[in-house]
Amino acid sequence: TTWRKIVNGIPPNKNIISMTRHPSGILFASSANGGVLRSLDSGESWQLTPSTQLGIVKCLFAKSNGFIFAVTQSNGLFRSSNSGYTWSQLYYDYDINSITESASGNLFVNRESTIYKSTNDGISWQHLTWMMYDDILASDNFNTVYIAGISYIYRSFDQGNNWQSILWGNNYNSLQVTSDSIIFVGMTGYDAIKRSTNYGASFSYYSMYGKNVQKLFLLGDQY
Repeated sequence: TTWRKIVNGIPPNKNIISMTRHPSGILFASSANGGVLRSLDSGESWQLTPSTQLGIVKCLFAKSNGFIFAVTQSNGLFRSSNSGYTWSQLYYDYDINSITESASGNLFVNRESTIYKSTNDGISWQHLTWMMYDDILASDNFNTVYIAGISYIYRSFDQGNNWQSILWGNNYNSLQVTSDSIIFVGMTGYDAIKRSTNYGASFSYYSMYGKNVQKLFLLGDQY
């Protein structure tokens, strides 16, 4: 596997911190310097979207019905229904850290170590449970929801009503789950990725040979 740097349309010093793929195939990326970028050609070129009211976007998420959600650093939660051309504010609290969707179409967010669920595309939210840290959420096509903290990973088979521990230890800083429930976990300080193909019953260890894993991105199921 080889890698090449893409610079077409990406302004200098734009450190990418989040990416998502719209159901139409459009890619979106956010920068630590502020702004949301959009690519119509699988990442070959990028354009800035009119998203100045968002500020810095910590996390982008494209829902299966086409809505795009932007978790911002200081302006709350926003939603776009037109591929990022305009945005509307849904939630004013800026302490949201992660967002995902279950196969049933429910949204889950982590706010101040508390998990919330929305059944109406972010209009209203239901409190589910409290976790220890500001966690990372992910889900698959079988309505399984996963959450990773600094030193643990939990799993829920019932839309977040009950949670089971599946992994402890290490410094987990990134979590991605494919539609068929293959789990990838990035570990800070261990230069490695963990992978599970059985809903987290066991994990394989893959060394990154000195490359500290900061963030994992999953675009579709092309992992």
